[in-house]
Amino acid sequence: MGSPPAPAPPGRPENADTRLRTGFAVVGLLFFATMGYGTVTTPLWPLYQERDGFGPTMVTVVFSMYAAGTVATLVFAGSLSDRFGRTRILAAAAALGVASVLVFLLWQSVPGLLAARLVQGMGVGLTTSTATAAMVELGHRGAVRRPATSATTATTLANLGGLGAGALLGGMISEWIPGPLTAPFLFFGAALAVAGLALTLVPETAPRAHATGALIAVPHGRARVYFCSGAMGLTAFAVFGTFTALVPVILADVLTAPGRVLSGVLVMLVMGTAAGAQLLLRNARARTLAAAGAVLYPAGWLLTALAVHSSSLALFVVSAVVAGTAAGLLFKAGSVTVDRIADPQRRAGAHSGFFLISYIGMALPVIGLAALGGLIGTVPSVLILGLVLAAVAAAGIAGAGLAGARPPGR
Repeated sequence: MGSPPAPAPPGRPENADTRLRTGFAVVGLLFFATMGYGTVTTPLWPLYQERDGFGPTMVTVVFSMYAAGTVATLVFAGSLSDRFGRTRILAAAAALGVASVLVFLLWQSVPGLLAARLVQGMGVGLTTSTATAAMVELGHRGAVRRPATSATTATTLANLGGLGAGALLGGMISEWIPGPLTAPFLFFGAALAVAGLALTLVPETAPRAHATGALIAVPHGRARVYFCSGAMGLTAFAVFGTFTALVPVILADVLTAPGRVLSGVLVMLVMGTAAGAQLLLRNARARTLAAAGAVLYPAGWLLTALAVHSSSLALFVVSAVVAGTAAGLLFKAGSVTVDRIADPQRRAGAHSGFFLISYIGMALPVIGLAALGGLIGTVPSVLILGLVLAAVAAAGIAGAGLAGARPPGR
């Protein structure tokens, strides 16, 4: 049996627990829908290439606009909810998502794709840190029975589960419903609109006191641990970014196995194994997660290179499982450490910085892989990138103190 919910504050209304649980579910659904919307285009790139006549390089450019919008928003607005409230910022994020849907549908050209992906990334940037902070705070107020594990588990499912589900749903809807470049966006636009309206049911959890004006809230006296934790997030998102951006290209050009549903399945496999590994080891210490991730991480990149070299779809599936597992463990190790050392009144700002570093990892390696691939080939590029990122992950683990005997904390 689970432990009883956290005791209610004096004078709390009888329906407060229900409102907390409802709010927790609404924020989780908005988080899930936003992240899913971020990957809905993954299986659609071949259709856009055919419609607008561009090659793989432009796919990388369009993808980078999404990352640029996310990173810029995390830098300049990621901590806004510490000052203006979680629900207001989440409502703005949902509005940006709906706006980008309209751009996708109404501006059908390469400039339209660039603009839509930029706005889409801005919505994701506002959502990630804000929703994470809101769900953790709602959990500690009694929305879940075990706040320390249940809240982080829920954010994991919303984040990584959404990323995987978006690609899968995008592939299925575009394959089986008329209007492959319209129907997926209508679906996610409706989901974002409904979730945004449902935010009226979410209680505000941001601290009453005004947070400082810092855009990124680095925990006082813990900068080294904080940024090294970010290095783990960066290496994890490098895997996510590589698969979400390049899976359709690899399937079509290297493995000769095109298919929008298959693209979605592979991305879902990476994200699903990442989330599954975190859930399986949800009670493990951060150093255990980091150690397991560090062992599996270079193996995932090596298997990916071998799969591309041998044009083996089966081996590519195995590489997706191994790489996704490693990325999930490293991401959770970094996220748990950041949450433990974050100042409560600056929680969103702390997570904002962590996601900022992570999304840099999603963008730069993809661009580097595309550039190196044109010079030395895809297989050597994957091996070089994997080696560099494995070294970054190892340095992050050591710098955060997760390689030693003492778990992170204050």
